[in-house]
Amino acid sequence: MFLTYMPEEEAFWLLVGVMNREPCAIRTLYIDGMPLAQKSLYTGNKLMKKFYPRLHKHFMAENCDISMYATQWFLTIFSNSFRE
Repeated sequence: MFLTYMPEEEAFWLLVGVMNREPCAIRTLYIDGMPLAQKSLYTGNKLMKKFYPRLHKHFMAENCDISMYATQWFLTIFSNSFRE
């Protein structure tokens, strides 16, 4: 994603910073078992249930778990786009 906005070396060092430094420190999303990603999915599910109860109920009726669509966001650092 960074490569679309800046030269290669700058994009690399920005990625290093995002992976390792606070407040992002997203490296912990990718450790074995992905516990932080699982915690984030759990939190996202609870927030959807609280703020969008009809959508949450619809997803549950369709057996559509948040991990079915949001895991890819974590794996691509939210740079994945929705396509038809």
